[in-house]
Amino acid sequence: MTEKTPPNPSIVIYPEWNDTDTILFYFFWGYILTQLGTGQLSEYCEPKWFLVGIMAIGSLFHKILR
Repeated sequence: MTEKTPPNPSIVIYPEWNDTDTILFYFFWGYILTQLGTGQLSEYCEPKWFLVGIMAIGSLFHKILR
């Protein structure tokens, strides 16, 4: 369908994406499972403490990964 060499050499050609279904599968299930987990957890905690805990975890991940 498309040419292997683009007409403009400054356009980057990306490799074939054969694993897009796997990537989308894990993205979908990761999103669903985190929504269910946090929904159940928020029923047991007050919203204020739930948000404080999530912000603390997020800041720790940011500090570790940075």
